[in-house]
Amino acid sequence: LADALARLDVVAPVIRAEAPEADAARAFPAASFAALRDAGLLVATLPHDLGGGGLGTLARLPLLRRLGRE
Repeated sequence: LADALARLDVVAPVIRAEAPEADAARAFPAASFAALRDAGLLVATLPHDLGGGGLGTLARLPLLRRLGRE
């Protein structure tokens, strides 16, 4: 979890920069999505045997909470 939160801290500036424009235009935030993908955060909740980070239900809550603040 600590690793995923640290990776989210790296991605957060991209999300913050893109969010207002994407929201105003009602557009898909492609740069944010790509940054999350590149940081491995889109698969953080998948099991390890499927190439994911293996975060369980309770472990993913802090990650989702922090992502929601961005």
